[in-house]
Amino acid sequence: MPIDIGVITLIPEPDEDRSSPQDSPEFLIGFVYWLQDFINEISNQVRLQGNLTGYQGLPLFDEELIQGLPDALAELNENRQFESLVESLQSGGPTLINMIVQHGLYGAQLRWKLSNVNIRITRFLERQTAPLLHRLLSTVDTILESILGVVAGGSAIKELKEMIENALALVAPEPE
Repeated sequence: MPIDIGVITLIPEPDEDRSSPQDSPEFLIGFVYWLQDFINEISNQVRLQGNLTGYQGLPLFDEELIQGLPDALAELNENRQFESLVESLQSGGPTLINMIVQHGLYGAQLRWKLSNVNIRITRFLERQTAPLLHRLLSTVDTILESILGVVAGGSAIKELKEMIENALALVAPEPE
C-alpha cells in the first residue's frame, strides 16, 4: 500500500525578509520536526503493513531490512534525540550563528536547500518509487549533515535515516 500522503507536508522555507543567520534556527527546527514526522510516518506504516509499496505496486523497501525500523525509532524517541537536537538549535548565541554561517544554513543557501527537499518530497509523493525516495533521503542528508556540524548530537538520527535509505528496494524483485 502506498504511503498516506495526507500526513506528509512540505518544509517551511525562509523568504527574502527572514533570511538572516539569526532567522535560520526557526527553519532548521522546522526541518528537524518535519524529518521526525516523516520517519515516524514511514515507521507507523511499516508497523501496520509490514512493507510499503509505491503506486505501481513495487515495494519501496526490502521487507527484511525495514522490519527493525519501528523498534529502533521507538528507542530513538525514548531517548529524545529529536528534542535534544531542537534544544541545541534553540540555544542561540554567537557561536551557533557563526556555525550556521560556516555551514551555509541561512539566506539563499538555506532557501535553495529546503526548496530542493520540498521538490523531492513533491516528486516522491506523486509517484512513490524507491529511487525517488532515495533521492529525497539523499537530499535530506545534505541539510542534516550541516545541522550536525553546527550543533552537537543528532548522529543517531542520521544513522537511522541512513538505515532507512539502505533498506530501500532499489532493484525490482525477481519475477516468480
